[in-house]
Amino acid sequence: MIRSKLSLVPYVNSYRKRDLEMALADKERIGEILCENGSISQAQLKEALEKQKDVQKLPLGQILVDLGYITDEQLTKAYLQSDTPTN
Repeated sequence: MIRSKLSLVPYVNSYRKRDLEMALADKERIGEILCENGSISQAQLKEALEKQKDVQKLPLGQILVDLGYITDEQLTKAYLQSDTPTN
């Protein structure tokens, strides 16, 4: 049986769980936005997501910047498009 990451935290209140679910969805959304606007390719997104598995504390956008696939400005524009908080 495969458990989601959220089910591994037994006593998360409903608000906190919703926030975590939204954060996971936002991570995917940033990647989608950057692909849709031509900033990165699907292959670059896939590579960054794989790298994120190794360094889970880094946000996807930061990994893309560190890899040289996007600039800080492109990342900021993508966050503005997604209405995702940058902190």
